Amino acid sequence: MGVVSPVLRTLTTRVADALPNIDDLSDENIAAIMLTYGTIVGENFIPWLSSTWTRCRSSVAREACRTNLRDEIIEDHPQMLRTFLSPVEIYRERPYVVSAVNKAVQDARREPGGVIAQIRRFTESADGVSGVWVLGALETTSCAFISWMDAAANRLSLADRVYLEKHGEADIMHADQFAAAVEAEASERHVLLTSDDPSDYPPLAAVHRLLDLIFHAA
Repeated sequence: MGVVSPVLRTLTTRVADALPNIDDLSDENIAAIMLTYGTIVGENFIPWLSSTWTRCRSSVAREACRTNLRDEIIEDHPQMLRTFLSPVEIYRERPYVVSAVNKAVQDARREPGGVIAQIRRFTESADGVSGVWVLGALETTSCAFISWMDAAANRLSLADRVYLEKHGEADIMHADQFAAAVEAEASERHVLLTSDDPSDYPPLAAVHRLLDLIFHAA
């Protein structure tokens, strides 16, 4: 599938290598990371997906967005995430967790240079390719961070793993769909993809920055 799949695999390896060691974290550290993830991803993933869908030209990219959005809404993935994290909410009573989550979320939301605004601009870009890169990066790197969250759930004794199970299965399929979608959208718009380094693609660098902020929120 050309350069896209190898680039996304390289990004996933970099994300995985940068994830903190669970054994080095306290329960409060883990809770802060999980709650930061819940806030940022829960609020933004569907809007990013919807924005990208409306800007794609290729049928492959549009279908990848459509099927993913259908799953998110019909299966109510935001509610799955809230249910998964519900037992962690008790940690919001602890000053350290409140401070860590608030700082990370505020940094992410900062305008105009915060990473959420940066990713929003990519997903709202008329070029279409930038938004599909963002989604491809999130779906592919989830293979790394969903596994990390499963280990974190073990530490915090979280019983409801439907969100993790669903994304562990579906994101593998969505990752393949979005790798094909990037290739198709780039071809449709005559955009050359030549570099094998994720850092050379600004949307991928933004996703890497986002995940680094989330998983080092503690």
